[in-house]
Amino acid sequence: MRTLVVVAVMGAASLAHADPGLSTSRTVDAASGLTLASPASEGGELRPGVALAVRAYAPGHMYVAAVLGAAVAADTGNPENGATATLFSLGGGAGLWGETSGWTGYAGARAEWVKSVDWPDGSASRDADWFTSGVGGGPSLAIARRIGFAWGHPMAIELSASYMVYALRRPDVYVIQIVPPPGSDTGPAELDGLQVGLFVAGTLFPDRPV
Repeated sequence: MRTLVVVAVMGAASLAHADPGLSTSRTVDAASGLTLASPASEGGELRPGVALAVRAYAPGHMYVAAVLGAAVAADTGNPENGATATLFSLGGGAGLWGETSGWTGYAGARAEWVKSVDWPDGSASRDADWFTSGVGGGPSLAIARRIGFAWGHPMAIELSASYMVYALRRPDVYVIQIVPPPGSDTGPAELDGLQVGLFVAGTLFPDRPV
């Protein structure tokens, strides 16, 4: 069964670049944007999503990040049943960053926990191939370009990419009393692959008057 899963992922989400001439030290950035995941398995479906994230900066050009997301997963393999579920994700990451002129680059790793909630129609959990929850992790890269200032806060556009590998749990087929038909694929559980994100970000707490 081929499945389109709308996943909320993080991507390495956030940047706001201060004008180097102001000698500004960034402390906390916030970002929001869109993500798109491409499964590693051949013939898989693209998975669009959204993400909200914050990134905190530490001495030594280090950063830590946190993200919260929500999305809807829809089964496209069987249009007649129209199974849908809501996915929630909570994740974090860490790594190094550097900047030059109006550009900032990030390199690190991230991990996330994903939970599938059988809402709104209550049909997804009746599929033995569906997943209930899981964890994932992988390396991440991002590059951002400052686009201006809003109320004194640096703003930027960021493009990020991560390769995520997941370990997922499926429903207990003995409890739900469903046995998948012979030869059925495991589309809902195949989340491994490349994830890219495009974000609008801004510095919440620049180390200067605003």
